[in-house]
Amino acid sequence: MTTWPGPQYKRPPPETSHHGPYGDTYRASINLIWAVSVDPVQLGAHLESYIKLQPTFTAFRLCWTFGNGPQAFLHRLPIELVKCIEDLLTAEARLPAEEEWSSDYECFIGACRPLNHVRECYREELSYAYDKGPDTHLCDDSCSGEWCTKIVEDMDDWLKGLGEADDWAECDEHAAIQRRWYERFISEASGKDIFFHTHQELIRRQFGLSIFTCHTKFAESAPWGPWFKRETVTCLHLPAESHRSTWDIELQDIKHMHCATDDEAYAFVSTFSVPPPPKAADIALFPRAMGILGLTPLCKPEVGSVGLNSVQSDVAADGSTSEAQTVALSNVSPTLIMLGKNVAKTHNQDR
Repeated sequence: MTTWPGPQYKRPPPETSHHGPYGDTYRASINLIWAVSVDPVQLGAHLESYIKLQPTFTAFRLCWTFGNGPQAFLHRLPIELVKCIEDLLTAEARLPAEEEWSSDYECFIGACRPLNHVRECYREELSYAYDKGPDTHLCDDSCSGEWCTKIVEDMDDWLKGLGEADDWAECDEHAAIQRRWYERFISEASGKDIFFHTHQELIRRQFGLSIFTCHTKFAESAPWGPWFKRETVTCLHLPAESHRSTWDIELQDIKHMHCATDDEAYAFVSTFSVPPPPKAADIALFPRAMGILGLTPLCKPEVGSVGLNSVQSDVAADGSTSEAQTVALSNVSPTLIMLGKNVAKTHNQDR
């Protein structure tokens, strides 16, 4: 299957040293924290729908608790039915949010296809290309699917050609979606209304937890080159400083003549102080928050693996919490995770 051609995305040439014997300096923050990794799409979509439904649920519960009079019927409902109504409203609100977040994330990691971004002005040509073959809409059980597969591949190739000719404005749309995803996570310093930063206090107040987010690139090859293999990492963690150990370090390229760089330039040595294990009351915060938000923990990644976004999910199709998920969440506990994040990059002058 043809994937995003991305003709405008070209790997930048290797940096040459304009800074004397010392290259660039990278400031990084490394945290050793008790946390649970969760899927960024699931966390974002479910948190968004949870926030939108809060006024409705508050009014609903107040009427159920304090309502009286002949027209007040909510207070006569059993609590099990009230919970069922809330689950149905939650599932309905999550569906459109999940579609939007999932679609944006596909663009961010480059998993979308050219056909996802076609403009109306190209519909006629695509329709013509489709009609060159037999009536594929008449396919039945006897159809091998070969023609249907081929025509989709031809459309992708045709759109890829538009991109290579720099004649495809959908590249701009694709890039805009990538920026929209990225800006949901960037720091307060940007001056924008950042989704996760804006609601960080709500998460801490209602669930007693904080959210760690960062974007990263893995070594696994991508269709257009390994430098575009990126994902978003999100974790729920205990906010107290006593539950983490932090190191702020500087990693510097040491460049010699002819722009050679020492491989050892990125090494550092540190004595790790492991934060104390969380108490039972702190551990209980994780299954409670994940149950309310409908989150499932990600598979525990092996060292050096690329398994951060492999979800172990027992969420029912309607978005409710199944019995299996309830049992699974009751056993959820934070693990000690090392999270590294670039803070800044500076160019050093000759010295």
